Amino acid sequence: MIDYSISKKEWDNFLKEKKGSFLQSVEWGDFKKKYQEVERIQLKESNKIKGVCQFFKENNKLGRYFYIPFGPVSDDEKVKEELLKEVIKIARKKKVLFIKIESKKHLNFGVKSYHRIQPKKTSILNIEEDSDLLLKKFRKSTRYNIKQAVKKGVTIEKGETIEDFFKILEETKERQGFSTYSKDYFQELVEKNSSDVFLAKHKGKVIAGSIVLYFGEVATYLHSAFDYRYQNMNGTALIVFESIKQSRKNGCKYYDFWGLDEKKYLGVTKFKKGFKGEEVVYEDTKDIPLKKGQYFIYYLASVARSYLK
Repeated sequence: MIDYSISKKEWDNFLKEKKGSFLQSVEWGDFKKKYQEVERIQLKESNKIKGVCQFFKENNKLGRYFYIPFGPVSDDEKVKEELLKEVIKIARKKKVLFIKIESKKHLNFGVKSYHRIQPKKTSILNIEEDSDLLLKKFRKSTRYNIKQAVKKGVTIEKGETIEDFFKILEETKERQGFSTYSKDYFQELVEKNSSDVFLAKHKGKVIAGSIVLYFGEVATYLHSAFDYRYQNMNGTALIVFESIKQSRKNGCKYYDFWGLDEKKYLGVTKFKKGFKGEEVVYEDTKDIPLKKGQYFIYYLASVARSYLK
């Protein structure tokens, strides 16, 4: 039966057992509650969790929609269907336009969407081996960059606050012309989730930074930035290597580079591929239209944007 009385410990234990994403975790949901509505439902049988689904209320110019990132989570397809049916009921009551689902595995629900939020493709590295063995598997240029960073005196430390990372991010944003979240958002992120801020320094100056989030067996290289003037110091490569070591100490077995996109981010994608992780491509994003007339306008706009990219 569908259940709304959530126990954080039970939910996250189930999610870790099923190798679910941090995006479905209670920690992530509680963090996002400051910025949007978050709801959770689970399906139980004989007082045991069989499936969970966390979803978020998003807004666009045409109206509100529900978003399910990497969920619902269950081994049983019928359980997933029951969870989605319940989400649809809630969506109709709250008069949302549609439901967007980005699942790791195929779902029979919905129509293909042309608007995606999470990365479609990523690289996941198995980090169970010793650091020296891992290093040997990296691309030759990546190994060289890590060794050069050490040789040039670059050091890695953990940031106690988000301040230094955010300064670098602001510089990166201005240089590359992309939008980003506020400083408060990032501070809240690291406070509410199991995570570390890694900073690369050269002669006391911060030259690069990353936020790595831990959930279950997976460490996720979620956000990163670097000072363009010091890119030849290879601080980002050393950050990844040192954060991999820390992730293994934290009990993680995998390191998710969180996104590959040769078309939009060629340089970043080439950098991430240098660590020789396994490339993973997720299922297409699906939408479940609830107000078909308004959704059709949204759909046409999404298709047009996808061709203009």
